[in-house]
Amino acid sequence: MRKKSFGRKVLNFLRKFSLLNSFENKQLTEEYESRILAIKEKNSQIVFKTYYLPKAISAILREENYLTTPRQAEPRATAMMLSDLANGVIDEFYRFK
Repeated sequence: MRKKSFGRKVLNFLRKFSLLNSFENKQLTEEYESRILAIKEKNSQIVFKTYYLPKAISAILREENYLTTPRQAEPRATAMMLSDLANGVIDEFYRFK
């Protein structure tokens, strides 16, 4: 059996006090939520650039017979991604179902 370090024993003792415990919970919750937001943002950018932007450029070329720039296709790609998000094609972490 491993011995607990002094710091770990002190931390476990301090966790018994509700004020300190709620402060630690608040900090952990904020850190968790910021990491989740960062993951969602990174995933959305990857899916947007690698799937929806080429798909929008292809759709514009097929429907209107001209090649467009990625910057000009961004509004359509955004609409496609938001539509798929609303219809449940992708989840909140931008993974395809």
